[in-house]
Amino acid sequence: MNIQDINNVSDLIAQNEQTKTPFEIAVNALCEVNYTDSHKVVMWLVQNMLDFHKQHAVECHEDPEQGSALAWAHDAGKLEAILDTLKSID
Repeated sequence: MNIQDINNVSDLIAQNEQTKTPFEIAVNALCEVNYTDSHKVVMWLVQNMLDFHKQHAVECHEDPEQGSALAWAHDAGKLEAILDTLKSID
């Protein structure tokens, strides 16, 4: 933090924000959301992980040296089950 650049409260707040990681900023923002928005975020995160695992399963199937397609597909199945469970929660 460069104290010489701080002339008012807004500058101090801005300077503090610059020292936070993107993860810290996201967590702070998520602390402000309601239940419905939290549910949407969790659904998005799990869907994102599912898509990632499916893509890697395909890549490993095409090039087995990249890893085990079966392992990636197996974990994708677990994520699908989690997503289905989350969809049933109100």
